[in-house]
Amino acid sequence: MASIYENAYLTLAATKARGCNEGLYNATNNHAPRALNAIGRDGNMLSRYVQRFFPLLSRAWVLQERLLSPRILHFGPAELLWEYCECSTCECRHEETQPADNTPYPKIQYAACLDPRSTESRPTMWRSIAYAYSQLGITYPSDRLPGLRGVAMQLFGDNPRSKVISGLWEDTMLLDLMWEANGENHESMKLVLPNIPSWSWATMATRVRYQFSATRDKS
Repeated sequence: MASIYENAYLTLAATKARGCNEGLYNATNNHAPRALNAIGRDGNMLSRYVQRFFPLLSRAWVLQERLLSPRILHFGPAELLWEYCECSTCECRHEETQPADNTPYPKIQYAACLDPRSTESRPTMWRSIAYAYSQLGITYPSDRLPGLRGVAMQLFGDNPRSKVISGLWEDTMLLDLMWEANGENHESMKLVLPNIPSWSWATMATRVRYQFSATRDKS
């Protein structure tokens, strides 16, 4: 399936759907983003418009499908959203928007790091993806690593001397081992999965993170 998304010209996503019985379309095209206002450090009013997180985007497998697809047209609850490798936009905006650098899994940065001329670190990108992926829901815990296999191949497939081992990249193994589980009572959130060692972040049924800014290594 990874090769299908990677080679698709356009991926259509029923992003507002809660299940397979719901389709792409809605009876209304009324998009109503919510305004959040705050006072900036300079004393000026800042406004940001946000929308509710869509059901499809809470699924772990969908993260890989979003990253691998060159272009995605999202059918939201009230509008269409366009996401591709250079930028993203939606009907409620009148211009293209690039996400901030601290976006958990910016598609723009992911696409950029695949360029051989890029200075973006692929291991850093992989850790950012692991952080975002660990927050998403998955029906079968044994699918946690297969759900990122296509991304791993795209990021590291051109380096035959190294490989991804249980969700950690061999060349930066020491850094990749420095994950920690979010919250308390970590042991109760630990999964026993066949063929996945206990030192892999994939054994945790909770969000994991790296405490060193996703590591800005130069690998």
